[in-house]
Amino acid sequence: MAGKVSAKQVTQHRLVAEAAERAARERRTRITRVVTAVTVLALAVGGGVWWQVQRSAIDEVADPGPSVSSELLADGIALGGANSRPVVDVYLDFLCPHCADLEERIGDTIADLAVSGDARVVIHPITLIDPAESARSAAAFGCAAGSDGVLGYQRGLFDNAGGGFSTERLVAIGASVGLTDAAFVRCVQDGTQAGWAAAVDAAAGERGVEGTPTILVDGAELDLAATVTPAAFMAELEALTG
Repeated sequence: MAGKVSAKQVTQHRLVAEAAERAARERRTRITRVVTAVTVLALAVGGGVWWQVQRSAIDEVADPGPSVSSELLADGIALGGANSRPVVDVYLDFLCPHCADLEERIGDTIADLAVSGDARVVIHPITLIDPAESARSAAAFGCAAGSDGVLGYQRGLFDNAGGGFSTERLVAIGASVGLTDAAFVRCVQDGTQAGWAAAVDAAAGERGVEGTPTILVDGAELDLAATVTPAAFMAELEALTG
């Protein structure tokens, strides 16, 4: 009879409907996966761009410190007069957080010794934290020798260590403290002082320096635990020099 549906037809309709529903679910699942993948990719790209921006940004140095003459030595950079005494050797790695802390606490006091001529300060940048970036920053630091902006560059390196030390950032950090001459830029870009940095590292090892920061006063190691303030540093310095 017209209009009457058989059990077989009902079953066929149900199977068709179920197949259609399965196909719809599969389409929704595929769409969800695609959207999720695109979202993850967008976040990854966006995050990568953000991270690169963070790494390329340069924090300005609020106080680059005083200008002081500098001289490139075989195993470091000397600040101040050649005949000043005592000799204060500072071993550091620009990626070393304890070195940055030391710079924050007594960096000005050490700089004043060099500027006043009350000591000959020799900075030895060694490779300890990262084989590539520590060495690259040490070599770039060597490029600043001969200028009166060594202290400023040292502070700039510590202030920007969190962003890493690509060649481009090392040049930009120099520019932020006034090191913009073509010779400095070319020296950093070409890695001219890479051999010097390796020699500084080797000389530190031969002298028995095993970690950073390390400060020697006329060859005697300073007790850094007793130098948490500038006054304590000066007291320890005087104790070592008699």
